[in-house]
Amino acid sequence: MPATRSRGLCLVICCAAVGIAGAAQPKPQPVGKLDESRTWDLEEGEAKSLDLEGQPVTQTLTVKFASAGCPVSVYIFRDADAKGDDALLDADPKKALAGATATVGMIKADVPEKTATRVIFRGATVKTAVKVRLSNQLAADSKDATIKKLEDEIAALKKELADLKKRSGKK
Repeated sequence: MPATRSRGLCLVICCAAVGIAGAAQPKPQPVGKLDESRTWDLEEGEAKSLDLEGQPVTQTLTVKFASAGCPVSVYIFRDADAKGDDALLDADPKKALAGATATVGMIKADVPEKTATRVIFRGATVKTAVKVRLSNQLAADSKDATIKKLEDEIAALKKELADLKKRSGKK
């Protein structure tokens, strides 16, 4: 085999090995903090959705909404329960993690880790502008907040104990 051909073959084999080694390593999943606002028009009989990737930790999704013209129905579904375009109008509300029909409202749902979700807006009886704010609280955030709250309570109790000792003359 000529030297240029063997070098070319070696280069192809090395590139393939590097590509395979790179593909075999797991990529870290980003933990997504969500805080998104948007406004869109929803026509009578129309439905729209926000599709969200699953997170590596449990999360609580919160959807706040306001409709200018009429009540709308808002649902949080597991993606598996509301797949495809037909599901925008046909997904069974009984399968929703949370839902409400109102002109102004808020819904919350606890979503297991690695569960993709779909937030569906539908049910307008006239053309209406729908303002939406979507946010989440990740389980890690919740734990950190709980720890901070407990630390603050302990500090307050220590201060109260010190005040009581001071008033009673004990050190």
